[in-house]
Amino acid sequence: MSISPEAKNGQRSQENRLATGLLGAMVAVAPLPFGATDPSAVSALVAGLGIALLCVRPRLRTPRDLGFIAFLALVAIGYALVLHEQLSANPWLQGRPDMAWLQLSSLLGEGRAPLSVVRDQPFFALGNTLACSGALLCSYLVCMGRRNAESLLKIIAWAGVVYAAFGIATYIVAPEMVLWREKVLFRSVLSGTFLNRNTAAIYFGLCSALWTLRVFRNMLDQRVFWEGRWRIVNLRWDVNLSASCGGFLLCFLAMMLTGSRAGIAISLIGICAAIAFLFNREIRSRPAALWLVLPVLGAAALSFLLLGGQVGERLGQYGLSGGGRWEAYASTWQIISEHPYSGTGLGTFVSVFPRFRSGDVSIWGIWDRAHNTLLEIAAEVGIPLAALVGFGWMLALVALFRGALRRQKGAIFPLAGFVCGAMAVLHSMVDFSLQVPGLAVTVMTLVGMGLAQRSSQARTRHVTEATQRKG
Repeated sequence: MSISPEAKNGQRSQENRLATGLLGAMVAVAPLPFGATDPSAVSALVAGLGIALLCVRPRLRTPRDLGFIAFLALVAIGYALVLHEQLSANPWLQGRPDMAWLQLSSLLGEGRAPLSVVRDQPFFALGNTLACSGALLCSYLVCMGRRNAESLLKIIAWAGVVYAAFGIATYIVAPEMVLWREKVLFRSVLSGTFLNRNTAAIYFGLCSALWTLRVFRNMLDQRVFWEGRWRIVNLRWDVNLSASCGGFLLCFLAMMLTGSRAGIAISLIGICAAIAFLFNREIRSRPAALWLVLPVLGAAALSFLLLGGQVGERLGQYGLSGGGRWEAYASTWQIISEHPYSGTGLGTFVSVFPRFRSGDVSIWGIWDRAHNTLLEIAAEVGIPLAALVGFGWMLALVALFRGALRRQKGAIFPLAGFVCGAMAVLHSMVDFSLQVPGLAVTVMTLVGMGLAQRSSQARTRHVTEATQRKG
């Protein structure tokens, strides 16, 4: 008995629903226990993502899908090689051990010193890398079906609303607490379930961008902005649009209450960029661009004036580059220059940085992060692997950018991946947001979703096959 094309298309839309649900559950709960920064939370996250991957039924469509899998495999091989060198007593390559290990080995009369500054630390620090890789691969495979991509987009957006509502409530009732722990820093600002307000700011900024895309997609369908002019009379309020506006307002308010300079600035840029990209086909002249851009920029400026008091205060006090970051970057570069190929060991930055810490850096606090993810990766695993990771991010963002411009229906998926991925990468150049698993897994899921939906080739192929069978 033959199966009709319509039935086969229905079966395809139901594929990987279990894996999608498991991935959505992991992404939804990832920010809950302090951004999944505890080792037990990271282990549970990796285990859940592994189970979701086991439930995936892959359907690779084009050579580009094979290229994506091959590049992920190349990065995995790179990490495996570097970790082997850092952990093994007999590394394959003759790397130069750290000076501290050389001195200690000579005093104790031991044999060859390990390449990792802290013995076995790279093995225990691998959790975030595994979680990010699992989320990216699982999202890419399941989101080849548009229905799965839409489900994940909704899960992430609504999870952001729940965390925003919780964060606002705790900010009002107990601003000095984050879940059941007392805050050490950031006692007067909102941090949600994250330990750091900057991470919270970029998380709520991502969720605000997702809700912005949903709101303006609805307006685009209703031709609220049409032929270069706003047509407010065409706007029809329904439950979907009202819920989307409410979700945006909650996430946006939570983002502004974090008081993070970089997080809020990057989020506002990302939200404005999302609107501009979504309406790019409607902007066909300079007056049309002004009609769209000026109200959006005006709303962003007004929001900053009304809700950005803490950010303005911090800008007046510290400027744009306070906190000793540039001095820390110079110190991190000294670490890289002494360990350019294999690094000091994954997860060892906090142990090795005090020896290279510049005298220009304030003595207050402990620098457990470089506040620049790419520099920290280069310091811990070497320049070649850091360059490979950076190149992969560039390829992904370029592919998402092209997909967002080329797709007509379904452009929200590559656009969400591009905007949110670019926001996270840009923020990680001045902070460590992508090193927090609760945020990193969310970003990787959105990027994987966008890459899987960056073209409509699969949908065209299915329609062509059905037409040929009918003929």
